Amino acid sequence: MKEIEQLMKEVPASFVICDKSNVTKNMVLKEIMRGEKDASSIKKSLGICDDKECENRVEALLKIYLPICDIIFDGTKCGQHDHSSSKSTCDPNSCGSCPFDCKK
Repeated sequence: MKEIEQLMKEVPASFVICDKSNVTKNMVLKEIMRGEKDASSIKKSLGICDDKECENRVEALLKIYLPICDIIFDGTKCGQHDHSSSKSTCDPNSCGSCPFDCKK
């Protein structure tokens, strides 16, 4: 797994994780930033196939980037405002970079 983790660190965001669904590294990272914490939910939300190589790539990205996102966002923050409140919404004009789907 170390080799695949090293590869996933080094490849660009445009690297295709799953050829069948054309999912890129960037798309997987966005799902992690939105709060996905396991490979099966990411695979389901992005339509990634059941190929073991694709699953290993997603798991490697999770292992690398999930701890970073947890530290940065503390599970509730997008860097702009706190999302711990269920009433929290983003103003599209003030928070265009928010990784959460909080616009209601």
